[in-house]
Amino acid sequence: GATEDLTLALDLDIWFQLLDGDNQNWLVVPGPELNYFITGGLFVRVGIGMALAFVKNEAIEDVATPGKDIDDTDFTLGFDGSVGLGYEFFVNSNLAFGMVLEGDYFLLDEYDDVIGISLSVGIRYY
Repeated sequence: GATEDLTLALDLDIWFQLLDGDNQNWLVVPGPELNYFITGGLFVRVGIGMALAFVKNEAIEDVATPGKDIDDTDFTLGFDGSVGLGYEFFVNSNLAFGMVLEGDYFLLDEYDDVIGISLSVGIRYY
């Protein structure tokens, strides 16, 4: 913790979206996050990150070899901003258990923006 009410962490989020059998997206988002404890174990979280997006679409016909399909995959970079509200309590002197409801906004290059909402459960070692 930076202070008694403020913690700074390096966060790594991994998101998977399955649209149907052939279309899927992976987002890997590393970045810093701040947790500000309002009172007791109740905290507000803000974070930013660099979004690494891996996109797999339906196979397309290979123009060089008619009759053969190739995978349509792509990679792009983006930005992620997140805000969350959570609660954390200590189970011993160094180990804390917590839950967070978090919303993320992904701004991706060459793709539509993505909004994600998650409920996460975690254990932290202080």
